[in-house]
Amino acid sequence: MIKIQTQSFLIHQNRLRFYFWGSPKKPLILMLHGWMDTGASFHFLNQFLAKKFYCVAFDMRGYAKSQHSRNPLGYFFYDYLADLHQIIETHFSKRKVILLGHSLGGAITSAYAGSFPKKISKFINLEGFVFQSQSKKTDTQRIHQWLSQLDNKKFKIYPNKKTLVSRLQLANPEIPQDKIEWLVPYLSKKTKEGYVFSSDPKHKLIEPHSFSKENFYSCWQAIHAPSLFVYAEASELYKIYLKQHLKRDQKYFPPKTQCVGLPNIGHMMHLEAPELLAKEIFKFL
Repeated sequence: MIKIQTQSFLIHQNRLRFYFWGSPKKPLILMLHGWMDTGASFHFLNQFLAKKFYCVAFDMRGYAKSQHSRNPLGYFFYDYLADLHQIIETHFSKRKVILLGHSLGGAITSAYAGSFPKKISKFINLEGFVFQSQSKKTDTQRIHQWLSQLDNKKFKIYPNKKTLVSRLQLANPEIPQDKIEWLVPYLSKKTKEGYVFSSDPKHKLIEPHSFSKENFYSCWQAIHAPSLFVYAEASELYKIYLKQHLKRDQKYFPPKTQCVGLPNIGHMMHLEAPELLAKEIFKFL
């Protein structure tokens, strides 16, 4: 078993929790997690990858064990980009960076890899090359909803760890129970009333900014690094969006992107099938 090491660093006045696997002497893979996830969830994938790579992940601002933002107005896509830039500039500026992002992390890393193409040697995107229409709300409706809900978002309190595990199993039935039980201490905190998700509930707010397909397409096309896009054929993203639109969107992917579909696997592929995913990543790298 390759152990997980932890350390915290101050990034843009927020203390973020970092996770490390393997030897710093090996090539670096920097990893970004998805919405309401934690960098620690890459632990099972990195049991394989850390044999050949130095794997680093972190909890994005306001997620899991990282500090909640001091900004009372919530969290915004470009904040995550700014944090990633400072992390690379401060801690990894002298190294070649292999960048990996899952879901929201895939969207963030693809925007960064297109904006700073010379900083990324290779790019791995796990169901992050996806653009679902955010909503049909007008800008004024988005702003109204954002401000109206600003102080109302909260997480449910669970009386014990068992009920929290059951809640996560209900939402992610494809993930083995032992992995969910392992993750719960990273995703939650104990209060006087019981257990609650440790992420900031303001992440549940709608963003007042709207993003168009063209915003992301231009970033994708600007990526210079050899790229791998992995999608899961049993995920809701694939069934609802990618199955219909993958061919259309592929023309905007970085040149010569390798696309791989994992059959019978859900969106949380790094938890559900880490060995299978690792094999595809090793082939690419």
